[in-house]
Amino acid sequence: MDRTGVIDKRGTCQISFMYMGQRYRPVLRGFRYSRASDRKAAAQRLATVQREIQLGTFYFPDHFPDHPAASSFRKGHQIAIKQALQDFLREKRSQIEATTYRGYEKDVLYHLIPTFGHFRLSELRTTDVRRWLESLNVCGKTKNNILIPLRAIFRQAFRDDRIERDPIEKIPNFSHRSKEPDPLSTAEIEAVLGVARGQIRNVIEFAIWTGLRTSELIAVRWQDVDLVAGKVHVRMTRTSQGEKDHGKTATSTRTLELHPYARDALTRQLEFTAGKIFVFENPSTGQPWKHDGPYRKIAWTPTLALAGVRYRPAYQTRHTFASQLLSAGIDPTYIAGQLGHRDWAMLRKTYGRWMPERSQGERDKISKLWAPQGHQNHEES
Repeated sequence: MDRTGVIDKRGTCQISFMYMGQRYRPVLRGFRYSRASDRKAAAQRLATVQREIQLGTFYFPDHFPDHPAASSFRKGHQIAIKQALQDFLREKRSQIEATTYRGYEKDVLYHLIPTFGHFRLSELRTTDVRRWLESLNVCGKTKNNILIPLRAIFRQAFRDDRIERDPIEKIPNFSHRSKEPDPLSTAEIEAVLGVARGQIRNVIEFAIWTGLRTSELIAVRWQDVDLVAGKVHVRMTRTSQGEKDHGKTATSTRTLELHPYARDALTRQLEFTAGKIFVFENPSTGQPWKHDGPYRKIAWTPTLALAGVRYRPAYQTRHTFASQLLSAGIDPTYIAGQLGHRDWAMLRKTYGRWMPERSQGERDKISKLWAPQGHQNHEES
């Protein structure tokens, strides 16, 4: 090998370079090592290859179409991972909630494209992804979320026969522990509502006794409210991305039966926003809450601090509603409907510790079947 990196291979010129963790040594046919001009041209080819690898624009078959390794790069060679991820975002933008989309967008722009965007679909290996995941200092759930767009583009490419294998398929989801609900206790509810005044009290009390998501809470319109029947129709959400006429899931559009405290909050709110479109508004501006950010900053966080109640996210009012009703022995299927869940399986998984009385009652019924009298009657029958 001369100092330019060109090797004498039986009188021809051979170059050597690393690509995607593997050493390649292609022979440049027609390049004679004995010719200075050929050696110079071979050195220039090597320099070009190394520069393209560094820039992320190198495509093996363009330089070495007859090399045995070229076929492994050829399928799907027109599609870069960056392009596939951008197509994924473009498609998802109109299909999912704004908050979900922002999460995908953040993961694509700040993690996936900077790391894998220069690869073509056919080039990425499972080991490349595994090593990168090992270097990430985030929890398992976050890693799973980051992988969602990457899994999606490779799954689709494989189905469309653009690639011969899906390198993400062999990477299992990371285990993680879901955060436990952290609802307000009865004493904390009383403390919070005891210091809240005016519209702030009304919106917080309504949130606690309806279990609405914050994006649903600030989007309730007077036309959705029936105080006489004691019902409110949940039809809209409002986020930093604007308003939408549907909720988070197919069951999110629903009709709630108003708890007496929730109805009282609405009745008091008439004094402030009767005749306006939206029920709740920012008392500092006299305008509807733009999104959950101002609500947290102006209403939720200061009220908890004033009440001396430990901070938790505003979303915990949803958990507060569920835990209060479960502790009171309300049918879980009814609560699931109020919250907009398809069934009560999620309630059982998430709020199981708030159902001890119900569980004990069922155990008592079962125990009676084995009581001496009950067992005797069963035998006689």
